[in-house]
Amino acid sequence: MLDVDSSRDAFSKTSKDVNEVALHYSKRQDMSVEMRSESRILHLRNLNNWIKYTLIHDHCPAQSRVLDLACGKGGDLKKWKEQHIKEYVGVDIAEGSIRDAVHRFKEINGISFPARFAVGNLGTCDLSTWLDPTLSHHYES
Repeated sequence: MLDVDSSRDAFSKTSKDVNEVALHYSKRQDMSVEMRSESRILHLRNLNNWIKYTLIHDHCPAQSRVLDLACGKGGDLKKWKEQHIKEYVGVDIAEGSIRDAVHRFKEINGISFPARFAVGNLGTCDLSTWLDPTLSHHYES
């Protein structure tokens, strides 16, 4: 039900800037709910989450296949669970973020959809090996 590809051969990172961005996000620790509730930008985070929830709810039918580009640490996985999606693919440039997303996926009770995660530079990666071109996906970024 869970597939992870974090191999460097899967999707190459080509520039120093890209590697710096990936390293920055990989080093960021996943914060607990309590720590996030003390954030100076809590209201902005809440607004962002409400907007994403509304967009997912209004524009992604149940049983959809989802390609989440720049999925980060998997913060939207519960939103997708509530939408009763059929399949999830998450791609992010930061290996640490993908590790956190996989951990988050495993910790959420009652997820009924399979998920695949990959480390990839969206500017250079070829997702054709991960996606069946005969199937449609709903895209999120």
